[in-house]
Amino acid sequence: MINTIEKKYYPYWFVVPGLAIYFIFFVAPNIMAFFYSFTDWSLLECNFIGLQNFYELFSNPSYVIAFKNTILFTIFVTVFKMAFGFLLALLLNMEIKSKGYLRTIFYLPCILSTLAVGLIFSSLYHPTNGLINKAFEFIGLGFLAQDWLGNASIVIFSTSMVEIWKWTGFHMVIFLAGIQSIPKEHFEAASIDGANKWQTLKHIIIPMIRGAINTNFIFCIIFGLRVFEIIFTTTQGGPGYASEVINTLVFRNFSNGYLGLSTAGGLMLSIIVAAIGLPLNYYLGKKEVEL
Repeated sequence: MINTIEKKYYPYWFVVPGLAIYFIFFVAPNIMAFFYSFTDWSLLECNFIGLQNFYELFSNPSYVIAFKNTILFTIFVTVFKMAFGFLLALLLNMEIKSKGYLRTIFYLPCILSTLAVGLIFSSLYHPTNGLINKAFEFIGLGFLAQDWLGNASIVIFSTSMVEIWKWTGFHMVIFLAGIQSIPKEHFEAASIDGANKWQTLKHIIIPMIRGAINTNFIFCIIFGLRVFEIIFTTTQGGPGYASEVINTLVFRNFSNGYLGLSTAGGLMLSIIVAAIGLPLNYYLGKKEVEL
């Protein structure tokens, strides 16, 4: 009887180490973060203050700007990463020479260090010595030269382009995998019926890769809302608060010792991501087409 019980529960013991690590490094810190978000936790004290931190999040102008910038950044990068990733996937699914090398080239930025990418683009965006402005001057379009990271009206879009450049290849691979999973019989039937490329795209490719589209869309939304490294390495939220996002403000408050306030900001961001991501994933999942 004892041996039977031991055999029954023996496989579960292998789960215990993984669950312990998950609890210690994920569940427990999140529970503690939830508690500390209701305190004025700093290096010197920790007192319960209720919803005061959350009131500060919605009443402080810097936080309001950070929320707006985060949403704007997310929308902008989502549109262009989805569009460019899909177009590249369509291009590299064609029978063209060196498409294997091209796939590698377009995916390569994804594996580069974000810190290195931020420093490179900071140099490229330099208002006087940057390669981008120099290129405009060289081809006679000097009037297009800008202070890309110093102009408050365009800085959020300049940093967004860095994110788009770095991660478009990642979304391209997901789109490409979806396209290549479509059975060839569908394309052969469309060709026999006289469908042109636009009709094939509209009635076969897009409906059949709904899963890849949904996955990419959810990734774009979540990564956009959680943006930090690109902004921090290029502008650190400047000039002023023009490119400030939630995570850079959370990091700045944490560095200044406002631990309770920064924890509340992180918790609020998690709630926003969950509130947008979960319903969106459920809604989009119902529209997927089975192959």
